[in-house]
Amino acid sequence: MDLKNKMISASKNFQTSVNIAFDFDNAEKIAGFIPTFEAIKFIDDAVLSARNSGASEKKSSESRAGILIGPYGKGKSYIVLETLSLLYNNPDLKELFESLAQKVRAKNPSVAENIAQYVKSGRRLLPIVINGNSQSLSQSFLYALHLTLKRREFKNLMPETHFESAVKMIEKWENEYPETFKKFNELASVKSEVFKRQLLNYNSDFFEEFEKLYPSLTSGSEFNPFAGFDVVDIYEQVCKKLCESGKYDGIFVVYDEFGKYLESSIAHATVKDTKLLQDFAERSDRSGKNQLHLLLICHKEIENYIDILPKQKVDGWKGVSERFRHIHLYNNYSEVYSLISAAILKNASEWKSFCVQNKAQFENLKNVWLGSGFRLFSNLEDYFKDTVLYGCYPLHPVTSYILPRLSEKVAQNERTLFTFLSGNDKNGFSSLIGKLEESGKTVADGREFLLGGRILLFTPDVLFDYFENQLQNEPYTSEIKKYYLMATKILRQLENNSLEAKIVKTISLIYCLNQFERLSPDLNFLFALYDDAGFSR
Repeated sequence: MDLKNKMISASKNFQTSVNIAFDFDNAEKIAGFIPTFEAIKFIDDAVLSARNSGASEKKSSESRAGILIGPYGKGKSYIVLETLSLLYNNPDLKELFESLAQKVRAKNPSVAENIAQYVKSGRRLLPIVINGNSQSLSQSFLYALHLTLKRREFKNLMPETHFESAVKMIEKWENEYPETFKKFNELASVKSEVFKRQLLNYNSDFFEEFEKLYPSLTSGSEFNPFAGFDVVDIYEQVCKKLCESGKYDGIFVVYDEFGKYLESSIAHATVKDTKLLQDFAERSDRSGKNQLHLLLICHKEIENYIDILPKQKVDGWKGVSERFRHIHLYNNYSEVYSLISAAILKNASEWKSFCVQNKAQFENLKNVWLGSGFRLFSNLEDYFKDTVLYGCYPLHPVTSYILPRLSEKVAQNERTLFTFLSGNDKNGFSSLIGKLEESGKTVADGREFLLGGRILLFTPDVLFDYFENQLQNEPYTSEIKKYYLMATKILRQLENNSLEAKIVKTISLIYCLNQFERLSPDLNFLFALYDDAGFSR
């Protein structure tokens, strides 16, 4: 059969990791979102909290400070991106939100109705996204607020402390740095006394001029107007002014990659930092009509970051953890298989013809992996054929089983389940398909959609190749690193892409997962796996 490679391609809606700050309000991203049950629950909680903002509705506001916890590759950022976009409720994207409600309706009609009612209500929350590079939590929080106010339609809305801080800086130059003060008077549009008076009158034009002059007076540094001020007070002031404007009902703050801050800076964090988070959480819970929400995104619990700290700091971070509602993204693998299926696009006419002509082989695969004693999909009998077998093709069912579980164990932002499916990385799904396109229908290692009269299946060894850097970078004390080193020692003695090499890679992944009750590297299992793929001898 002369099979055209255009039959299968990768969806770019899943491509690489989501950047909440840059992708926010992106119509293409919003349209491509696939709501899982976990995502639906998260969105519903956020929508209900945003809709019920009256002072008497304390219960709804108690959930306004949360920590979203899930391993890399679980789609946390995408879920938050969709939620923020919905809460921002841009009228120009109303049709997309209505479409989201329709997607949700098939799984949870009541949540779909909540989404529709929120969109219809016209409520809006302004998103503040923190991508903290600084060791200072205060600086990260306030710089994000500063940037957002400048980028959005409230460019000139500044907390009063901005103006007061600028005045104090001018007075400091006057008293301590006369040369700087002299240069300021030469560059400014008016003399210092008039300039300060305008700042104290909250004249935004003069504040902007001060910001522009500041680098030339301080060897290129950027003015930080927030030193010495209470971060939460500043946020509350801004939130109040936004609500008084009638254009917003509050602020939704997201600290993306908060886990990275903890990994890099928790040893240096101060009591002031933990107090900031506790105070912010408490104010959020009491924020009432002028809504203030805070969400931290981590890939594990705060307690897992603090074991190296002295007791006083451990107690402080435990206090932080207790102030937040913990939102876990649990493993619902049936939904993950649906996401994998959605990421693998098929040309309808080509695919239908292919399935008809190879019906017997697909049926045999079903019988082997559901009816021959293998327990990988024993709880998914009704789900297996359409989603795992046909939907995830050309991934072998065992590859589809291993992919999300391996991603949870070793994935980092650069390489996850989603980047494997839709990215352009070496050894990813698109790369595998691309090899077919380059050679017509045959690739160097002998795989094609029809291999020796059998349908092509990408076996689990392709996951070893894709995640090899992550396996290699595991700590030396980890079991995963031990199995990886054993595998590479054996692989150096084998021909690349040989059946023996593929089996060694697969066995190493099975040991890395350590789920032998379902996934056991015995002879029958390995024979069935590679006989399916056309490698029987």
